[in-house]
Amino acid sequence: MKRILMGILWLLAPWVAGGETTQPNILLILSDDAGYADFSCYSDRGLKTPNIDRLAENGVRFTQGYVSASVCSPSRAGLLTGRYQQRFGHQRNIPEMGAVPSNDPDRMGLEIHQRTIADQLRNAGYRTAVIGKWHLGEARQFHPNQRGFDYFCGMLGGARSYFLDSPVRNEAQRMMRNADYIEASGYLTEFLTEEALRFMTEESDKPFFLYLSYTAPHAPMEPKPEDEAQFPEIKGEKRRKLAGMMLSLDREVGRILDMLRETGLEKNTLVIFLNDNGGPTAQNGSNNWPLRGAKGTEFEGGDRVAFMMQYKGVLPEGAVYDKPVISLDIMPTAVAVAGAELPANQECNGANLIPYVKGEQEGAPHQKLFWNRFRDFAAIDGDWKLLQTPSKAMLFNLKDDISEMHDLSEQYPERVQAMKQSIAEWQAANAEPLWDTAWTVGK
Repeated sequence: MKRILMGILWLLAPWVAGGETTQPNILLILSDDAGYADFSCYSDRGLKTPNIDRLAENGVRFTQGYVSASVCSPSRAGLLTGRYQQRFGHQRNIPEMGAVPSNDPDRMGLEIHQRTIADQLRNAGYRTAVIGKWHLGEARQFHPNQRGFDYFCGMLGGARSYFLDSPVRNEAQRMMRNADYIEASGYLTEFLTEEALRFMTEESDKPFFLYLSYTAPHAPMEPKPEDEAQFPEIKGEKRRKLAGMMLSLDREVGRILDMLRETGLEKNTLVIFLNDNGGPTAQNGSNNWPLRGAKGTEFEGGDRVAFMMQYKGVLPEGAVYDKPVISLDIMPTAVAVAGAELPANQECNGANLIPYVKGEQEGAPHQKLFWNRFRDFAAIDGDWKLLQTPSKAMLFNLKDDISEMHDLSEQYPERVQAMKQSIAEWQAANAEPLWDTAWTVGK
């Protein structure tokens, strides 16, 4: 009973002071298609991201941080619901309208019965916004304003030109403010930052939840010329352009962090940064070293990402957390610090990370984690990872072999069978895909 009481008091502590509500602001920043080694706090191989690195210096860097899918839209579906997206049929990337004639546009989006982080935080008194890339459905019922977000500014699709005066191919690439299309100018990464700064600094008696979903460095590879020019030593064109786009992304994140500090908001803001999936090296020159594989695969290079969290006065600073965590954890973590509730009658597959990071909760947030794309499956059980394809199963010990170079399946056949069984049990609880996709590996 004493332990339960202490747990309740700990949960209340962040937002109760002298009887007044002091719910923290929550800022979730997502980058798009960067590689694991494209952040200098994860690698010394070339690119410098000093502003993003500040989150690791002032908070926690997760070295085994995962997303729930190795491609864009399913990853976002898991992120915003705290559920394996396979549970509700969102296994596949959303193609452009009409790309797969057999698809029903009214099913191609974040399933309408799924509650999002924004739903839960708005119910708890937050003002909520998503700024940037949505990629969770274009039909009206999937629009961000219908999914818990008070404010939306960005595009409904998955990518567009970074130069906002450029022509677009379809309406999903057009910029919107809430339900209205708008004319915008300038460079997309900078435009999204301006929108974010305006939203966060608006006068309000409510805390904010902002999901800032940058497109950088997703294709098309369009850095500002002056940013690309900073890297004459990089001979490969794709890598040089990516470096320029990462320079811009890092600069804009720095503007966000500077504002939080200068206004005093930093003291009461949980900041979470992660990338949406592994880098598609062949498409954009990203670098996933030392991980094997890339976006669209179930090797570590597809699902393990840069993942950081800062919460001044609550989380330790400069900490490194090496146990597996996943983007599904963001929903229960955000809900816990806000004093909100998880959705009723909706399974949550994540864990509140705060007590684990602070050392108040023993063990790891997850003993097992699972992934699936098309006919490939992966599972983690402690230090072990099984990658199962239609033709073979490979077993790796990630503690000793982060690069997945040594297949141990023949040495440990019983472990292989046990992990195959775990995958089968997990898959049995999943739904059939709601649509097909025109997207292939790496896109």
